[in-house]
Amino acid sequence: MREIRIYQPGKYIVGDTVLLTDAASAHLGAALRIQPGAFITLFAGDGWQYISRIISINKRKATVVVTAEQQVNRESNLNLKLIQTIPKGDKMEWIVQKAVELGVASILPLITQHSSYKISAERLLKKYHQWSGIIISACEQCGRNRLPILHHPLKLQDFANQSHPGIGYVAEPKIGQPWCNYTQPTEEVSILIGPEGGFYSTELTAILDLGFKPLKLGPRILRTETAAITAINLLQTIWGDI
Repeated sequence: MREIRIYQPGKYIVGDTVLLTDAASAHLGAALRIQPGAFITLFAGDGWQYISRIISINKRKATVVVTAEQQVNRESNLNLKLIQTIPKGDKMEWIVQKAVELGVASILPLITQHSSYKISAERLLKKYHQWSGIIISACEQCGRNRLPILHHPLKLQDFANQSHPGIGYVAEPKIGQPWCNYTQPTEEVSILIGPEGGFYSTELTAILDLGFKPLKLGPRILRTETAAITAINLLQTIWGDI
């Protein structure tokens, strides 16, 4: 049987009795129909996981007892930040999920002039919380015990006014250089993925002026979601843990 992992913030020790969240209880009791005596793994998002045995459960409440605590590291040695222009539809949800599975350390949603995401601040905040939930679900699925950081969305002009430590790359099919033209970084790496329709020339100039290096992802024009996953996989393969 596959390992069942549940995100449960907190710090626990062996012998602790833990009342799971309503959402986790409903998932275990109603969806999975887990029975008392079964073992699950809790993780708190800080690198620790806790092997726990269910002692009582129904469709609304589940209680477990911690039987073992473990510090398990499944993080990449490459500290990779995805800066993703928000695409239309549900593509951002898919990108966030796959980026977490591939090991990014943080995600920053970006709004540009060609961004297809024209919504109110209130709606964008709801999307932010949705993306946060997807990060948790992806960590539950892929075994990560440390939650990647989700930054609040920024407009490009605000992004350009901030400092950006480490090495930055921007996926750019026209002037980009292949990865082999760049040296292996020893600090945080950021990869910036543009919008459907590309950057305006002034936007690309602003990004390059920040020190971002143009990176070519092959001879073909990729959709924004394809470019994101391709770039992450490329950098994790040559400098990370894939």
